[in-house]
Amino acid sequence: MLAHARLQGESLDGDVALRVRDQLRAENWSEGPGHFVADPLLRALLLYRLRFEDGDHPRYAAWHAVHETLYRHYGPAPGPYRLHHGLALGRTEEAVTHLRETFPEQDVLGWLGRLRFIAAAPYPRERDRPGPDPRRAVALGEGPAGPLPDGLDADTTALHLSVRRLLHAVWLLTDPLALPDDEVAELLAHELRRLSGRHLTGSGPLWDAAGHWPRDIRAWRELSLPPGRENGV
Repeated sequence: MLAHARLQGESLDGDVALRVRDQLRAENWSEGPGHFVADPLLRALLLYRLRFEDGDHPRYAAWHAVHETLYRHYGPAPGPYRLHHGLALGRTEEAVTHLRETFPEQDVLGWLGRLRFIAAAPYPRERDRPGPDPRRAVALGEGPAGPLPDGLDADTTALHLSVRRLLHAVWLLTDPLALPDDEVAELLAHELRRLSGRHLTGSGPLWDAAGHWPRDIRAWRELSLPPGRENGV
């Protein structure tokens, strides 16, 4: 999809995705089912390169065009892939609303998996912005993150704010280019425990995630599903 949208007119023989796959194999980069570029370091560097040129100038047009192409490709329903790329474009409230609306469903592990996948979106950082990461303030409930949807009662508003804080915490803590943050990790566990108390049938997985996800983050492991033991299994 991206090759068709972004490389029109390029004089390349064959499928460009297969050519890149062969190049990755030739250079002994790891392969995996989750990403076209499976190695997390290489993937983070390539995404950073997409965001910024070598001369320290933002490439907002390229970054926006790539993620907007995929955001529209996966639309219009608010599925995980669409929300993942929407988050990369800074559109957080669509993801928060979807996660809040689907939270009461019985498939809690599926909900945690969608949360993890959506929050794995690359962050549209600005290289020259001073100060702490804006996601941190939202995760701690200290910064603005946009207005609330209309027509929510008090209980639904509390759930929406809790999911918003949780999404920003996972987004920050699983970012390979962000530093570890114990305060946000404690907030992550706190929000998951609070959500555990709100769910009628799926309190167990949420409670377990509250215990294991901070340990996964501190050990630089992917968030485990279902939440695993301390050794990451």
